[in-house]
Amino acid sequence: SGERPIVAAISDYVVRQLKEHYELPDERIRRIYNGVDADRSTQIQRAVHRQAIRREFGIAPSDVLVLLVAHNFRLKGIHRWMQALASLLERGVGNVRSLVVGRGESPRWHRLAARLDIENRLTFVGPSERVGEFLHAADILVHPTYYDPCSRVVLEGMVAGVPCITTRWDGASEMIVDGTNGYVLDEPTDLVTLAKRVEQLCDAGLRKRIGHAASAVADRVSMSRHACEMMALYEEVQSRGLVRR
Repeated sequence: SGERPIVAAISDYVVRQLKEHYELPDERIRRIYNGVDADRSTQIQRAVHRQAIRREFGIAPSDVLVLLVAHNFRLKGIHRWMQALASLLERGVGNVRSLVVGRGESPRWHRLAARLDIENRLTFVGPSERVGEFLHAADILVHPTYYDPCSRVVLEGMVAGVPCITTRWDGASEMIVDGTNGYVLDEPTDLVTLAKRVEQLCDAGLRKRIGHAASAVADRVSMSRHACEMMALYEEVQSRGLVRR
């Protein structure tokens, strides 16, 4: 047919990149948001996970647990959260603990933690298949990324009802109405605002309200919705003769 392929973009952020950097016209782009599985855990299962994870890592029930999940620590802004955490502790916000789940741990990160004097507040967990359980144990998910087409962990956190803080450089931020169902930072380097948002979320009532509002995005980011939209795109390109058998 001589037609050019159609590109699926997992966020408007990616749509803008395709248009700006690859000069793709609108008719060759379909925005199909990333999808995540629904969190079907019961309240009892969530409570069990919360208690078990916190016991495993020595986190008290009254501690505010901030979770980060990443495999590229620098790109995902782990050091920015470490700096913000140090500033919170310096200002006397003392009941905040943090876990970092994912690949990327190395001596340099431990040296940074020592330099910031947060070694007793932040633990590098390493890779884990229990991200869902860590989300149930967490009070806040922080993802101060420099770049993410559409972070699945932010979507998973929202679906699980965890207040999330990410940046405008994350396509998943398009699901967040700042201050209503999460928070969006203009820049990952804005440590003042990052620390301020976490301090605000130390209030259990605010966490509950924002977490409940966040969970309402479940249908918009469901894996079944993602699969249906992808299948519709396959059918479209096949009907237009763009697929060869």
